[in-house]
Amino acid sequence: MIVVAIPNTDRSRDLTPTHSLLLPDGTTQDFLKTTGGAEAFTTFLEKELIPYVESHYPTAPHRMLVGHSFGGLFTINALINHPGILIPMWRLTPACGGTGAPC
Repeated sequence: MIVVAIPNTDRSRDLTPTHSLLLPDGTTQDFLKTTGGAEAFTTFLEKELIPYVESHYPTAPHRMLVGHSFGGLFTINALINHPGILIPMWRLTPACGGTGAPC
């Protein structure tokens, strides 16, 4: 088994599928300014990271994505919009409020 952990510089940008400036209660927070970049992060996984790992290490055809909080939201988005990239997926207490995304 190969485990790849990805350090992140902006979780709000990379792990949220929609851009929203408001929380469910109508207030705003600074972290919301960069939300909505999950598609770009998914593209990075699909086009750069996965091919790199597969070309440099002996891999099996089975892949898994695990996410907690915004990472859990990211896995739900990937499951719905990119079902063939990483399966199965574990969603651990996904954070769905404030992004406008259904959960």
